[in-house]
Amino acid sequence: MMLLTGGYEAVQSRAGWLEVKNAGTVSVGGHDRADFLHNMISNDVLGLDLLEGRRGTLLTPTGKMVAEFHYYRLPDSFLFTLQGWDVDHFVNILGSYIIVDDVTLEVWTERFASFSIQGASSGTVVEDLIGVRSIPKPARATRGNWQGHEFLAIDRPDIGDRGYFLLIAQAGREALRQALVGLHGQGIEEVTPAEFSLLRLERGCPLAGTDMTRDSNPLEAGLDDAISLEKGCYVGQEVIAKATHIGGMPRRLVRVRFEGEIAVKAGSTLQVNGSERSIGQVTSCNWSPRLGAVIALARLRSRFAHEGQQVETANEAGLQVTGTVVNDFLG
Repeated sequence: MMLLTGGYEAVQSRAGWLEVKNAGTVSVGGHDRADFLHNMISNDVLGLDLLEGRRGTLLTPTGKMVAEFHYYRLPDSFLFTLQGWDVDHFVNILGSYIIVDDVTLEVWTERFASFSIQGASSGTVVEDLIGVRSIPKPARATRGNWQGHEFLAIDRPDIGDRGYFLLIAQAGREALRQALVGLHGQGIEEVTPAEFSLLRLERGCPLAGTDMTRDSNPLEAGLDDAISLEKGCYVGQEVIAKATHIGGMPRRLVRVRFEGEIAVKAGSTLQVNGSERSIGQVTSCNWSPRLGAVIALARLRSRFAHEGQQVETANEAGLQVTGTVVNDFLG
């Protein structure tokens, strides 16, 4: 079992925070930016209100993911935030489609530091800390200035029921970090990387490079909210439409709850009914203190990717264990 500190409990009861070290930021400007992006990415762009955002993906023509991201409409640009994906690769691929369009791409990763504040009290923390009182609806962003430093506060829960993603100018990074550390006496704790991994696993959130890669299709990874089925053509749209309306996906990412207290190794092969034939593979796994069980994300052949399906594999002690596919760990 993993060693946990106060951040795990804080997110569940109050609020926890972390600096997001693997985040990348890209600005897309130019007169043609909205039309260009609408024709490139998998979700709607033209329908976004000012400071509103969504999740999306950039795909290859064969429907594989170049990157998954969140994007926001600012007054003179669109801001993209990526976590765990290769920002330079994303920019290079997106830029390769610019021919005569008036579109500019700028990597802003070094311009901003990224923080996440998650948990039931996260709204209060953000209000008290930087003065953002309320964000009117999910995925809405608020721009402001804190101690002379530009910031963008986004309503974006990921490992908590409520949550915010903060981008702050690099010059203000240390001051914001120290301000967050200073909230320790109020029960607001820093979330360790191990705790973040467990909290996101409990919510069934796929991790880039682990549960989804450039070989993944967004529907396979469960990123249905990153796909618009009503907009027109975009790169990879034909593959997504066919998978949605005709043939489905050969594999799906699912949640599996295992018996016992010993975790299963990522990469372990899954079988069914004692068969030696593989039906899938574990991508992430850990013991959950909150659930009192070993939980995992696994990529299964679609015919087996349904609630109640029993699977078998060996745990880290080499013992055969049984798992059950569930729709939601926390529901």
